[in-house]
Amino acid sequence: MIGKLRHRVAIEQEYRNRDRQGGAVTEWTVFADRWAKVEQLSEAARFYAGSDMTDTTHKITIRYTENVTPKMRVRLHKDNRVFYITGIDNLKESNVYMVLRCSATRREKA
Repeated sequence: MIGKLRHRVAIEQEYRNRDRQGGAVTEWTVFADRWAKVEQLSEAARFYAGSDMTDTTHKITIRYTENVTPKMRVRLHKDNRVFYITGIDNLKESNVYMVLRCSATRREKA
């Protein structure tokens, strides 16, 4: 698996602060830099995976990293594309690799 982790990515977390006028300012800070395998999911794969994967457009595999949450996002270093994490799978519950199910667009929570 290590040879397939070819993309350098930054896992980023949202940081909210106030500007000088008291308004909210949102910034993204780097939580961790990792090597990753990035796969685009086909329409058929998304359909057969079930309703929990309908917003998922990509699957990103990284070495296990504690404290990664669906409130974070992944940014590819090579072209700065951003993917929002929609779900996390700890492969075989072994704490060796994890799969981040991601969406190319952000879905606001109601």
